[in-house]
Amino acid sequence: MKAIKLLILLAVITGASQITYAQAKKVTITGSIINLNNKIQVSDATEMRSLTLPNDDRTFIPDAAGNFSVTFNLNKPGYFRIGRNLLYLTPGDKLQTVLDFNKPMAAVFTGSGVDANNYLRGNLFQHGGSYLNAGQKIQSDIPKTINTIIALSKVREAELAAAKNITPDFKRNEQARIKADVINSLIMTTTYYPYKHKTPKEEFDAVVKEIRMATAPVIATYAKGLIDTKNLQLDVFDQVAEDILDKNDKSPQAATIADWIKAADVADKIQHLKSKDEVIAMKPQVDAIVTPAYKNAVTETYNSLIKFGNGDKAVDFTAMTADGKKIKMSDFAGKIIFVDIWATWCGPCIAEMPAMEKLKAKYKDNPNVVFVSLSIDSDKAAWKQKLGSLSPDGLQVIADRGMLNDYSVIDIPRTIVINKDFKIAAMKGNLPSAPQTVKLLDDLLTK
Repeated sequence: MKAIKLLILLAVITGASQITYAQAKKVTITGSIINLNNKIQVSDATEMRSLTLPNDDRTFIPDAAGNFSVTFNLNKPGYFRIGRNLLYLTPGDKLQTVLDFNKPMAAVFTGSGVDANNYLRGNLFQHGGSYLNAGQKIQSDIPKTINTIIALSKVREAELAAAKNITPDFKRNEQARIKADVINSLIMTTTYYPYKHKTPKEEFDAVVKEIRMATAPVIATYAKGLIDTKNLQLDVFDQVAEDILDKNDKSPQAATIADWIKAADVADKIQHLKSKDEVIAMKPQVDAIVTPAYKNAVTETYNSLIKFGNGDKAVDFTAMTADGKKIKMSDFAGKIIFVDIWATWCGPCIAEMPAMEKLKAKYKDNPNVVFVSLSIDSDKAAWKQKLGSLSPDGLQVIADRGMLNDYSVIDIPRTIVINKDFKIAAMKGNLPSAPQTVKLLDDLLTK
């Protein structure tokens, strides 16, 4: 009898520990966010960010007051983003936040992981040249520019040293990020320095050569010890990895990083191809990826992309007009549907608008074609304001990008053309300004 009771007790203890373990794998983020009134994702910012497609596993929609709550599974610590804020999350975290979509430095954190996330508010934008701040920190000469970059990195080092209650892994990661940001800044100096100084075309090559000669030894110094696969989780590292990777380095770390670079390149290519056939032709390159985790991730992306494309029945989705009316694409079944995807912050999209207006005018008397201008803005007020200033014709609607996951909307401007039978005629169609667009529409209308 005692043995039976002991077994029952062990089962209860084991079950309780399993429940605790399962709970510890969840992360909950609650709080409020302003300057956002659309669906948003807690997006993966680890090394898998470049290999996988967006998904809805970690999405949320703030209520009218901006309040939100999102819970998801997490197996190990890693980096994520909400809007412009970079976060470091650990299994079991319960993080409370007050976020401003437009001002990442205004973020307020309470609960788990506060100190790490407070530090990350100052995360640099790698595409703006890190410490160069999109060229604003370029100085009067090259040596002063290099010294400024290093001085700014020292400030960041001091901020990291002052951060309390951070894990050794987080500190190691961020020390590597500071070095990678220095390298990225030095590399990007070749772009921003000539632009800031309005270097004449005939002197451009000589100035770039001078910058490279001056920055090369500094880059070599900061690159020491950076060839580590742990650094792939740092978004700035993938900006510099190829530049600092020694082709003669035969170490396992270098081989894995080189394989990640290859995997990211393949993933990028297949996400931007126009047809399933083009994606299928890339299968040998997907199979050539060696690292199992990277190969599996890109294979999953590949499989998703070949599931749906030209000739397949369109996946219906709902958008909303400025006055709040819901519009489904299936409402236009029986017509050719030309969907032009844009956003107010997309310069190339705005540049396409005159061509879009001409396209609408060309077919205005044809009842068999409908033009849908679809904004993926997160800020509805900004969208409405832009519509007011541009006064475009035709149907103007807005939807969050998550509604378009099946269409793999990675870049904009982007068009989708749906035929009269509600099948995809062009998954990634030509832009309104392209001559091929009129030809496609004319061809579809005659069928």
